[in-house]
Amino acid sequence: MAAAPRAAPRIWPAYAVVVAAWLALWAPQIFKAQVLTLGDARVFRPFAEYSRERWLSVHQRTYWNPYVFCGISASASLADSRPQYLPDAALDLFEVLRPSRVVPLAGPLLAHLAGMLAMAALARALWGSGVAAIVFAGVAWGLMPELMVPFAFGHDAQLVACSLLPVVLLAIHHACTREARAACGATLGLSAVSAVMVLTGHPQIVVLGSMLALAFALERALSHGRPARLLWLGAAAALAVAMAAAVWLPALRYGAASFRGGGGALGVPTEEIERYSPGLRDLLAFASPWAVGFGGDTYWGGMERTDYPRFLGVVVLALAASTLARGLRNSTVAVLALAAAFAVLSSLGSTLGPLGAALRAVVPLSSRFRTATMWIVVAQLAIVLLAARAFAADPGFPPRPPRRAWIAAAALLLAGLALAGPLAPGLAALIRELRPQALAARAAQAAGLDLAARAAVLAATATLLWRMRARGPRSPRAAAGLVALATLDLASVTAPILRRSTGPYPSVLAAPAPELARLGAREPWVRVSSARHVPSRPGTRIGTRRDFEIYSNDWIRWRARSLGGTHGAPPALWREMSDITRSYGAMCAFGVAYMSSDPGPAWDERRFETVYRGAGEVVYHLRAALGRVYAVPEVVSLGNNVAVIRAMMTQDFDPAQVAFAAAPDAAGVYPGSAGCRIRWVADEPDRIVLETQAGDRAFVVLADAWFPGWSARVDGGEATIHRVNQLVRGVAVPGGTHRIEMTFVPEGWRTGLMLTRVGWLALAALAAAWGMWTILDRGARGGFA
Repeated sequence: MAAAPRAAPRIWPAYAVVVAAWLALWAPQIFKAQVLTLGDARVFRPFAEYSRERWLSVHQRTYWNPYVFCGISASASLADSRPQYLPDAALDLFEVLRPSRVVPLAGPLLAHLAGMLAMAALARALWGSGVAAIVFAGVAWGLMPELMVPFAFGHDAQLVACSLLPVVLLAIHHACTREARAACGATLGLSAVSAVMVLTGHPQIVVLGSMLALAFALERALSHGRPARLLWLGAAAALAVAMAAAVWLPALRYGAASFRGGGGALGVPTEEIERYSPGLRDLLAFASPWAVGFGGDTYWGGMERTDYPRFLGVVVLALAASTLARGLRNSTVAVLALAAAFAVLSSLGSTLGPLGAALRAVVPLSSRFRTATMWIVVAQLAIVLLAARAFAADPGFPPRPPRRAWIAAAALLLAGLALAGPLAPGLAALIRELRPQALAARAAQAAGLDLAARAAVLAATATLLWRMRARGPRSPRAAAGLVALATLDLASVTAPILRRSTGPYPSVLAAPAPELARLGAREPWVRVSSARHVPSRPGTRIGTRRDFEIYSNDWIRWRARSLGGTHGAPPALWREMSDITRSYGAMCAFGVAYMSSDPGPAWDERRFETVYRGAGEVVYHLRAALGRVYAVPEVVSLGNNVAVIRAMMTQDFDPAQVAFAAAPDAAGVYPGSAGCRIRWVADEPDRIVLETQAGDRAFVVLADAWFPGWSARVDGGEATIHRVNQLVRGVAVPGGTHRIEMTFVPEGWRTGLMLTRVGWLALAALAAAWGMWTILDRGARGGFA
């Protein structure tokens, strides 16, 4: 009698373990409503909160942030992650149903879970992996520092983009390998996930991930003899691009005038790329996180600074190396290996010199990206998938005791102990030579001890891998041991940072408002500027100028129009500003009426009147303050921005008498400005209305930032907004009583909004058609019998 067919192994417990690991990892966030508080968490959230508050209170979308950098385009510069592109009713529904009402970080956390599950499913789909490999792929990906640590520092969009990348690859796999109907469903899913990734993710990760997705799609389609499926994938990508146009098109247009994206320069300056390009020695951190000092004060790698190591894990690297040792006969292995190698090389940025420039030339939009290390995301995804394949048996490579690995581990162990002991002073001297400001002694000892610990992990990994391959399915303990070891290896880096960053929601709210902020909130027709040397976040240490109070984004929560604030990509016009804020005339020209300082010698009483003196703050009123709107009798064209800034820095610059312009179109005398009376009618983020009365033609200056997207109308007719005093807006008006209205709509917004809404409607129609096809197909096969 024939033997009964062998039952298929149960795989669902593997996914259950991945979900359990995710729940354990984020338990404080999910069950106690904790948030992440480090780094930029306080920088990115205030404007989104302000935008939501305005929608709920006045039912208006908010595109312009009036509180940071003399005003800035917020939605187009990706400072507002809310789905402003939804129709009104859908946006109202979103605000009611959004998961973050229950769990503050629900959106990014759900994306992270989707990425872990998709990574586990990829291991199953590509290698036919069993339970251990599936759990390994999901958990190892989820614990990678390149995902977790930026999220701990407030970079939600980076976590979302990284997490959704495996989902994109899984959809590509099914679109290329399944029969037509299922492949069609996977293709539609690919469009949806790709669009969400662009709408909510970090642009650089989206671009870099797209390159990996393209290579993966080519391999999947060609290796399965279905090149026509590439047309399906191309159509899905085109639809996704349309569905996400409301985000990427305004962001692209914004980038052309931003500090990172050009604005007269060829993208990010070379010195910026150099600051964020690791050195070759940083590659040691892939296996030993303390190899170049981990991060912060002990870091001595090639970048200007970093908060965490680009650690990939000893276990993950060892398992990936084991897979590569079998050769590149498998096309998927070859593609992943090449992708990892290309990503690692590209992550070195300017360190590679001409080769680095050549690699950047291959990448679309690379001139607008300054952080080369983000390539590590691509490398770690490929390496984790390669490592997962090491769990599969290969009859062509019989297991042998890993003597070479044990010898290497022993040598590394001895080297680590030597570096932590007798060789520590020598390493510390080298560190001081390479980076004088680093805490050399501590970094040297930690590097040695960490190397010894990772050597022990390498020996344990080699032993468990040998036992697993020697006994095959009969050795589940060895496979489980590898999973546990990989988890501990990666968690040794991510868990302490995650624990340190976790705290209650009030910890990321605004600090108590200083007197300067209270004055600014009471008088919205002026700007304020802080010169205090106090940290922007209470209780933190000042490390760079960006830590001073002026760079805090609490000004948004305080509702005070400040000249400061923090933004990752301010308008390119700030590129040449230098120390113009030291000019009294320039501060008046920018609408500043109040400034604060630390207690100390009084400022020049001829220009500054003391209005408040407290224990830690002195507030001055600028005696020649003009406020945010004023009229000038003369506009002088100086021909270029450098000349304008130089003129504004002179001691005799009086913005009440003259405004400087680079272009000649507004130059001239305006005799009505002297007696011009200006009344505020509306002062909203995206709409300013003024009423002017003058005996002759006048030139009205609004000390809010000039930026593409602002338009003006005088008495209902179109008017030109002139850029004056380098940053701000001016409008010429004839004599008499007139109404000036300025409105802001991000460039590309209307077109992008139309494409997005039409694209999602098209996807819905295609999904409905696919659903009908599925129903009819099942009916034809007797599925309803």
